[in-house]
Amino acid sequence: IAKTFLAQNRQQKATSAFKQAYKLALNDKNIDKIEFENNEYDNLDDYLDMAIGYWEKGNYPEALDYLDMMLKIDPDSASAYFLKSKIALTEGDKDKAVEFFKRAILLNNSLINTKLAKKLGFTQIPTLSKEEYSLYAQKNYFKGNINQSVDYLKKYLELDSENIDIYLALINCYLKNNNYELANTTLADAKKISKNNPSLLLLEAKLLKAQNKDYEEVLLEAYKINPNNRHVLLNLADMYLDKKNYNSSKNYYEMLISIDDNLYEAYFGYIYSLINLDKADNAQNLIRKLTSLNNNKAEISYLLSVLCYTKGEYKEAFEYINNSLKVDKNPVYLIQAGKLSYILKDYSNSISYLQNVNDSEAFEYLIADYLMLNKYNEAKRILFNSEIDKNRILYKYYLYKTSKLDSNKELNSILRQKPIDTQDYLDLAKIYYFENRIDDMNKVLNNADKRFAKNHLIKFVSQELRRNK
Repeated sequence: IAKTFLAQNRQQKATSAFKQAYKLALNDKNIDKIEFENNEYDNLDDYLDMAIGYWEKGNYPEALDYLDMMLKIDPDSASAYFLKSKIALTEGDKDKAVEFFKRAILLNNSLINTKLAKKLGFTQIPTLSKEEYSLYAQKNYFKGNINQSVDYLKKYLELDSENIDIYLALINCYLKNNNYELANTTLADAKKISKNNPSLLLLEAKLLKAQNKDYEEVLLEAYKINPNNRHVLLNLADMYLDKKNYNSSKNYYEMLISIDDNLYEAYFGYIYSLINLDKADNAQNLIRKLTSLNNNKAEISYLLSVLCYTKGEYKEAFEYINNSLKVDKNPVYLIQAGKLSYILKDYSNSISYLQNVNDSEAFEYLIADYLMLNKYNEAKRILFNSEIDKNRILYKYYLYKTSKLDSNKELNSILRQKPIDTQDYLDLAKIYYFENRIDDMNKVLNNADKRFAKNHLIKFVSQELRRNK
């Protein structure tokens, strides 16, 4: 009711309703449940507004009631302690005012610039022990006050300049703020203290990844130092999974599982790697184990969709991915649904899944969808706005098609390009597929199979194109 009155700008009625609601909640010991969801602190503003309102009217007992309610929900509310300090000073209890203000200023250093700080004689942030600096740094970090956390970590380093854990926390803060320059500087300082620290190398890899730089060498260095470190193994396996190097990802996930048999992330990556290595039978048995560790319906349905996809069971694969999307609109799931819709020749449906996904694979399928529907302008718009490599054979073909040129000379010029890597072979196969030249498509795919015998991507695209025709 109070919220409704607030929305109508009926402040007096809102205040009255808030007051009644909070009193009932306090009596029922139910204060934590009032509009306080997802562990967010947004609704503390309502309590503070009420407290300030009573403070301004000189009704200090009521103001203190609301401030105490705030502290029940968030024991580290600088605003609550700050106002309690003002009330204590007004009531003539300077010792209490100093006590409350000290708590407030430690939670929010910027309060040093307030008039209250001058009145109470605070000219600098109170000195704390190392343990207290660490504690306040953690509290501020988890509440999203990253700059405040940085200040406390720096204070800690003034007392102990060689604590590697504090350096790790400081680098994490800079990463959180996307301040890569300071993260790199702090990393260099930390390396002088502990060069061969796996945790430090993991952070270095994280920093390199954030800057779109290769971090494989750093992770392998961490692995050499400690081959049984769970975090190192998981990061290595995940990195190879991202690179589609499924043999390597499988091996590292296997190592991880041998160390920790109950790690959901390890089993998920391991199963995904096996599926992409055409070891689907092994993968199917492991899905039961995965479900027992964490019944994440969206992820498990996605795995089952990928499993069916590799077997060529496209309708079943689509049903599974649809189940995933009912739970989570993850871009990875949308791409899978769009790709399957395309294979099933439902081009309009494919577009509906892919049109809001910013991914190169999604762009390729979108362009193909529009071409299949003879919507050349839409295909051209996607082509020019995407980041598809302009040197690719497929890009040149799309450019030719969207220009609506019916020139055999232009098409033959594109098809005469000599394939060098796997991408070239796949691009040529797709072009022959689009042109309905199936014998030529099969010839290119057969040559690719011979040249890249163990390449899983060649195998699966070959399977997809051939089955679809």
